[in-house]
Amino acid sequence: MLETVRHIGYLQLDPTNVVARNHLLILWSRLGQYDRADLDRLMWKERALYETVSLILPTEDRPLHEVRVRAERRGVRLPDPEPTIHQSPGGRVERGSHGGDR
Repeated sequence: MLETVRHIGYLQLDPTNVVARNHLLILWSRLGQYDRADLDRLMWKERALYETVSLILPTEDRPLHEVRVRAERRGVRLPDPEPTIHQSPGGRVERGSHGGDR
């Protein structure tokens, strides 16, 4: 689960709950059936993920996001990261904004 969040970069939180919360649907679409307790463990016990007002992010990426937040508080708009294209292990092409082999 942690590798999935690392790969896509974040889970967007959305209060809409027609079928299930958005971040839970994203995990289900990527992982299939999973134990929600694993997400709770990663967030609250291991602290490998953290929650903002609208996102769940890998804790290891926190310094990157804090730079953007501090800049925006000063009224500075940082450019968006260049989009990258990833090929998933199954051969599907995915677009994202995170580099590397995530």
